[in-house]
Amino acid sequence: MDFDAAYSKLIERHLGKLPRRTDGVPDAAIRRREKELGVKLPTSLRVYYRTAGKLTQQNKMHNILYDLHDLHVEDGFLIFMEENQAVVHWCFRLHDLDQIDPEVWQRVNSEPPEWYSEEIPFSTFLAKMFDWQAGLDDGTAEDSREL
Repeated sequence: MDFDAAYSKLIERHLGKLPRRTDGVPDAAIRRREKELGVKLPTSLRVYYRTAGKLTQQNKMHNILYDLHDLHVEDGFLIFMEENQAVVHWCFRLHDLDQIDPEVWQRVNSEPPEWYSEEIPFSTFLAKMFDWQAGLDDGTAEDSREL
């Protein structure tokens, strides 16, 4: 999959314009954060940050896609997104990070926390999440829009 083109199309669908080079996070910053975290980000997430990681209007529309410096590792997961009231977080299992487009997991912030697979890869999850937040997808269709 050409994540660059798919994410550019996703941003254009939501913001009415293609992302600019300045809307993304430089590769050097991504590499530094990976070193700090001690993990390598999956390609699908890495490319999204490089394409649109600084687009606050898109990334914090309702639920919050973390800025690169807010990514963190907890309980064997890399957490990348927070529900707008912090009821749930979305993440990757650390042992899936070597996949190009790994499955997304949801953590329900109860005591004890509960973990559920979203059963879709990150690129699909992101498109569905952004479409739902923008009112383009009510979440009921089995085949709702992907990238």
